[in-house]
Amino acid sequence: MLRRDIARAGPPALGMIEVTTTRRSFMPMRSFVDRAGERWVVWSVLPQQSGARVPSPLRAGWLCFAPENGEARYRLPMSEAPLGWEALADQRLDLLCRVAAVLASPVIPTASGAPTELES
Repeated sequence: MLRRDIARAGPPALGMIEVTTTRRSFMPMRSFVDRAGERWVVWSVLPQQSGARVPSPLRAGWLCFAPENGEARYRLPMSEAPLGWEALADQRLDLLCRVAAVLASPVIPTASGAPTELES
């Protein structure tokens, strides 16, 4: 069962931090506006212990940045993210987003063997 909590972090100019929690996990989520005026959402991702192959720099998790227009997603290893990232000013989150790596579109094989983009 999901429960949504809203918490204010720092001065009102930082905006609201939306935190989604479950009984098993905690995933901070935050929206911000970049220097071009585009709205973004950033959240932390912690890989499950499902045996999936996760590259070494990402085993501790990553921040995922996505513009609201849905054009692309960007990933920043948690080792490169500052503690308390969810309370950073929009300008700092914009900087982190600009150094994050672009994620390739997820693909899944079809019955014919040809890759197909996975809808997210």
